[in-house]
Amino acid sequence: MLDEAIITDAVDEAVRLLQGDDVADGLDAIEAQFADVTRQRDRLVSAIASGGQLPGLLDGLREREATRVRLTTERDAVRSQRGLQASEVDHVRHDLHALSADWRRVLADDPMHARPIVSSLLKGRVTFTPQAPRRWRLNGEGTLIGLFSREMTGRGLVPKAVCASVEVRTDAIE
Repeated sequence: MLDEAIITDAVDEAVRLLQGDDVADGLDAIEAQFADVTRQRDRLVSAIASGGQLPGLLDGLREREATRVRLTTERDAVRSQRGLQASEVDHVRHDLHALSADWRRVLADDPMHARPIVSSLLKGRVTFTPQAPRRWRLNGEGTLIGLFSREMTGRGLVPKAVCASVEVRTDAIE
């Protein structure tokens, strides 16, 4: 029912998101801000040591210290969002493919449960286009998040926008 290429693309995107490439980018930005604030703080400390205007310099130093504490907290929070390790990728990829295969079986073999599942995956309408006698092409847009979000809650990392265009072909719709 769901094209295997679409499932593979969605699984690849989910694994990419779970690996935390975006987390590394966020950490780099925080580290750059932290280094900048540390340089500013060091200049203020030097100015205080050389006898500069104390009240203004102390206010600036307090601000920089507060910023360093905030950035340290943010950095620690980002670091705690551990992404998938290389050794886990194959296992997660296998689990996601197995989960999608289970859902595909339910969709194909259990019509009573298939309708609400399909409805939760679709975004908008499905169009039927005749291709040949007794053959139609069904086109629609959907999201695979409904397949995975209920199962991948152990880490709290669920892709927010793993979407794909769903194309369903059949030779035996009457």
